[in-house]
Amino acid sequence: MSSVYQVFRTRTGRRVWLRTLAGAKDVPYLIDLFSHLSPTSRYLRFNEPLADPDPAAVAAEARAIAENACRQGKGWLAFVRMGRKPQVAVGGVRWVRLDQEEAEIALTVRDDFQGQGIGQAMLRVAAADARAAGILRFVAIVHSANQAVSQLLRHSPVAVRRVIHAGQIYIEADLTDADWGVPPTEMRPVRRAAA
Repeated sequence: MSSVYQVFRTRTGRRVWLRTLAGAKDVPYLIDLFSHLSPTSRYLRFNEPLADPDPAAVAAEARAIAENACRQGKGWLAFVRMGRKPQVAVGGVRWVRLDQEEAEIALTVRDDFQGQGIGQAMLRVAAADARAAGILRFVAIVHSANQAVSQLLRHSPVAVRRVIHAGQIYIEADLTDADWGVPPTEMRPVRRAAA
C-alpha cells in the first residue's frame, strides 16, 4: 500500500511534505502539533484560552479530529525533518463535509513555522481535494484578531466572503472560482510506501 505525498519548499527553502491523515496512528502528531502552539495561537484557533489543558482532553480531541476527518472528509499533516527527528508535524488541515456541497475547513500551523507559506500550500491541497469530491464551498469561523488567517485570505485565489459578528469572522469561499487542481509549481506528488 502507498500514500501520496505532496512535497514543497517554504519561503525560507525548507523542505516540507504533506500526507493524508491516517487515523489513530496520527494522534501523537496532532497532540505534538497542539503542544507547539502558544496560548495566544490556541485562543485564536480554538476560541478558548486552553493555556493549561487536561492532557486526556487534548488526546481525546486529537482522536476525534483524526477519526472525523477520515470518516466525513479528509485531512493532511505537514512534516519537516528537525535535527535528529526525521518527521515532525508542523501543520495540519482538514475539511469535514457539512452537506453535499459545503464543508468546514480547519487549518493550523505551529507558531515557529508560520508565515512560510505552509498554510497556503495545505489550503491549496485541501481545496483541490474537496473540489474533486464535489464540495463547492468552504466555510469557517475564526477569531477576528487572527492575523494569520487574514493574511492567508488576502492571498486566496478565490473570492472570499467575510462577515464579522461578535468578535468572530464567518468565512465562505467559493471553490468553483479557481483551478484548485493545479498545485503551485514547487509542489509535486511523490508516492511512498506506507510506514
